[in-house]
Amino acid sequence: MEIEPAPERVHDAAGTATAAAAADAPPAPEMNDAGAAWKPTKRFLLAFMSLQVIVAAVAIESTSLPAALPVLSSELGGTALEAFWAGTSYLLASTVIQPTVASMSHILGRRIMLYVCAAGFAGGSLITALARNFTVVLVGRTIQTSSGGGIVVLLEILISDLIPLAHRGTWFSINAAMWSFGTAGGPLMGAAFAQYVSWLLYYQAVKSYSPILSAVAMLPVTIHLSWASMAVGAIAGKILRYRWALWGGWTLVTLGSGILYLLKPETSIVQYVFLTTPFGLGAGMLFTAEILAIQAGTEPMLNGHAAAFFSFIRIFGQAIGVAVSGVVFQNVFKKKLDGLPEFAGVAYEYSRDATLVVEIIQGMPSGESKARIIQAYSDALGAIWLSLLAFSALAAVLSMTVKGYSMAQEHVTEQKLVQGEKSKPVNMESGVLVGEQSEKRNETEDA
Repeated sequence: MEIEPAPERVHDAAGTATAAAAADAPPAPEMNDAGAAWKPTKRFLLAFMSLQVIVAAVAIESTSLPAALPVLSSELGGTALEAFWAGTSYLLASTVIQPTVASMSHILGRRIMLYVCAAGFAGGSLITALARNFTVVLVGRTIQTSSGGGIVVLLEILISDLIPLAHRGTWFSINAAMWSFGTAGGPLMGAAFAQYVSWLLYYQAVKSYSPILSAVAMLPVTIHLSWASMAVGAIAGKILRYRWALWGGWTLVTLGSGILYLLKPETSIVQYVFLTTPFGLGAGMLFTAEILAIQAGTEPMLNGHAAAFFSFIRIFGQAIGVAVSGVVFQNVFKKKLDGLPEFAGVAYEYSRDATLVVEIIQGMPSGESKARIIQAYSDALGAIWLSLLAFSALAAVLSMTVKGYSMAQEHVTEQKLVQGEKSKPVNMESGVLVGEQSEKRNETEDA
């Protein structure tokens, strides 16, 4: 894949669109014609496939370690604090690096920064794999995740560079689906590794699942998220509207957050699948709709910057969400344990390390004490769902104020995919070589 700065902005005047609010009104006919002129070429498809391989690797990396984190910490002698930072480093490192990588890509080019981040990701993975103590794991994990964060933001920018906004939703949704399946495969790989390399079994605290079953339990949410995201991308590309997906997505997430509160220790697998469906569908709809809304509301030339900003805010929000939910869990879990005489003396210690409690619960014999601590754990998780319900309801109300902008914008980009000879980049909308288009324009002026 070769990306180089566009030497000339060539656009049909009839395809120009400004970011004026249109209340989601259908764009002008000529805008639809201009958007429909873009077709993915073989070279584009090959480049896009290579990018999806990279995003799958990053997604697997982001979720494979947490599944085996408790037993990994035990084998390498890591403390509870080190285990916490090994999982949290992904969000922090990837958040911090994204603005820098995005800015450097505008200066040095997307391809160079993609190579740098891919090399850093491979190097960090190698360091983590060869680690013999937990400090080295933290170093490798930080390098790995910071490079992964750079890859994530570059993929968002590259899709904005290569594809007109009217068609962008479909390709963003494919990217989201690949990320979803990668995050689903990560826990499976990490859990299988933890289970079959003579490490201790890691069971989910409330349901007492094995490592692999704990990962499989997330598949319904992942599958729903993936196809909902792809459906929104396809529909938005056809009708050139996106606000319906924002409203529907936040409504489903709000409803789904409340329904998650119904998850209890006695919940069956069939009930679990149906209870998690609304949340998965809503999250999938928002994955595609939000970035379309942000890019439709900016000038075409700034779409790459908008994509980078959106990626940064999304990861930053995840970091805040982890921190807030962690505090909620700790406070509620400690309060519940304080009310249990047999656990009151260790309430503070247990509430500070949720992963430690998982192993403790697994080692306890069946009985009333085990049932009580499982119920306390379940109640603490329920408090997280209620907190998520409140935030989602607020977001759903605020989404009603989002204006509708035309998605049939002219495709203005700083960097383009080189088609054929490097000296002759192609206009991504018309499919005509820039040099040839300039010659045709000169001939017209001479006439």
